[in-house]
Amino acid sequence: MNTQNHEISIEPKLGHSDAFEKVFEDIEEFLDTPKDELPYDLIFYVRDMDTCYRQKKITTYKKLKKRLLSKPKAKNRLFFIESRPCIEFWFLLHFFKTDRLLNSCSEAEKQLLSHLIKYKKNEQYARAVYNDLRPLLEIALENADEINSKKRQPGEQYSYSEINELYKKLCAL
Repeated sequence: MNTQNHEISIEPKLGHSDAFEKVFEDIEEFLDTPKDELPYDLIFYVRDMDTCYRQKKITTYKKLKKRLLSKPKAKNRLFFIESRPCIEFWFLLHFFKTDRLLNSCSEAEKQLLSHLIKYKKNEQYARAVYNDLRPLLEIALENADEINSKKRQPGEQYSYSEINELYKKLCAL
């Protein structure tokens, strides 16, 4: 993908939602590589958070994330883009604003089906979903911005998506 003379390469690591530790090792290795040998300038780690919570690995996830972000070479280069429970919550934000806690991706998918009746969580539909949602992108961006900037109580549990931050970073290139 090329956006305003910037090449963007996407290397998804799908199907390993519970193996964030291995992905973090890969990111750390990448950050430790000398800058002139790096194949990329920026790293975006896009994550569905439902498995971290379900497997009670959220403390480990946050600890490892903090360690990675504290590396000097991570500054302004490494970005964590999270959705709780999952990316389907981001899709929901195209239709309405809510931060009500959805504990599972299946809850988000069920709500999404009332807006995208053709929705299926598979690779074939994943290619089409962007076209279905594109006309509603500004609504989703505004909804996510508002949810993510809302003052929260300590320990408050809520659903959110930071996909809007990914859009902002890519548009700023």
